[in-house]
Amino acid sequence: MRLGGRGAALPHDSQARPSTQNATPEASKPIAKLQTANFIFIYIVSIFQESTPAMHGAKKQHYLPCVYLKQFSSAGANATRTSKVWRLDSKRCIEVTVKSEGHEKYFYSKSDPEKPESHFGNIEMQYGLIAQKIWRSQVPTRNDYFGLIVVMIDIHLRSPIYQNQTGAENFKAYETRVSSLGNILGVPKSDAAMHEIKESFRKFWRVRLLKSAPNYEFITSDCPSLWFTTDEHQGPQFFIMPITPFHLAVAFDLRHVRMQRSNQITNHDQLTVTRDLIGHSQNAIYCREKPSLEMIEKIRTCLSRRRTPTGVTNNYESYGPLLVWSEEDRLDFVNPVRPPAKVL
Repeated sequence: MRLGGRGAALPHDSQARPSTQNATPEASKPIAKLQTANFIFIYIVSIFQESTPAMHGAKKQHYLPCVYLKQFSSAGANATRTSKVWRLDSKRCIEVTVKSEGHEKYFYSKSDPEKPESHFGNIEMQYGLIAQKIWRSQVPTRNDYFGLIVVMIDIHLRSPIYQNQTGAENFKAYETRVSSLGNILGVPKSDAAMHEIKESFRKFWRVRLLKSAPNYEFITSDCPSLWFTTDEHQGPQFFIMPITPFHLAVAFDLRHVRMQRSNQITNHDQLTVTRDLIGHSQNAIYCREKPSLEMIEKIRTCLSRRRTPTGVTNNYESYGPLLVWSEEDRLDFVNPVRPPAKVL
């Protein structure tokens, strides 16, 4: 198994991609201004209509869903919460159970722990079904692709990279971040009708599933959904997130980005995606098999050099880490549209 460039995960001189992370109101433009109504949050909840059974609020609340991380177990499509993955951080490289990772005690809410469990349960249940289709090489439906966009947004927004400066619990801060997404959907009006939001999303955004380079596998991290822009003065224009060790999901805005024709990424892009995942992780990297000693050393070198990405959510604005695509630091499977295209 190879995780990055040929024969190694990362070159020793690899540097983190430029980003607008660690932004402050004075230093950087926010991804999106908060809207007065929580319409996007309501919309995301309504995307998956099936309800989950009543849940008892858990103390261990996962910001990295088990249904996501288990796809990177050696058990593959048959993995469960108790399956194991390899965890690599700055101190250890050990095999751990899926359920033991990516959680904190009452991370979202202690006063109402059932609320986040119920909300995230709806999304995670549907994601599990989509992942099974991908493992079985079944063609996802249009709704499946739409669901992947929702999951990529949701996993990013529930991440611990965001500092909560609202004075409320983390689930409230999560709701605040979700309510700031109007600009991403191209419908910044807080009073937009639900069908306008839905149609805007479906009109401008698409998803592609790309295979890993031959003889290579994707790693993942505790912050696996990465958001990119081709213009540091603009908001997110495409997202990437590994789905399995062999599949990468790319969600993109047609007005700003076009995708390559091939459904398989190059060795160069495999290395770049690996580096970006490591460079923008919070604490840990995960993979299907035990990394080699050489790979462990190089990943730790990258971890030691990275500046841990942070975002901010307060009562007025939400800022998040945004990676900047450039000609010098490019992903070949995407091409920016300049000037931005009009989509009819």
